[in-house]
Amino acid sequence: MKLFKTTVTALALSIVSLAATAEPLKNSANETVRNQSKVIEVLVSSSRQAAYQGALSKLDALTKSAPESLTSALHVGGGNDIDQNSLHLKEDNFVTVTERIGQDGNVQYVGLVHVNYHYIEDKSRN
Repeated sequence: MKLFKTTVTALALSIVSLAATAEPLKNSANETVRNQSKVIEVLVSSSRQAAYQGALSKLDALTKSAPESLTSALHVGGGNDIDQNSLHLKEDNFVTVTERIGQDGNVQYVGLVHVNYHYIEDKSRN
């Protein structure tokens, strides 16, 4: 019976703590947490490896950027409604390379950065 009580208590605490950590951004009546994703075309190259390197460099730069810099780099709109300090990249970002053929018949590789981010939109700022 003691094991059962301990298990139930641990399970209840786990559920409560999950709810507390699920959304790290504060939220009030006038604030909305926005989750967005974007694909940024980085580099056109004649080499797949160079396209990957360019995309990885861009992702690394975005990862190290301050929230204010991310706002302009990601072209996040909304004007005064966005809490500039709340913009953060999520952890599930990645790069891909796509192949295309130009009008001249040459193969080109394009580096793509896939970013997921969130920010707070505050309607009381208007």
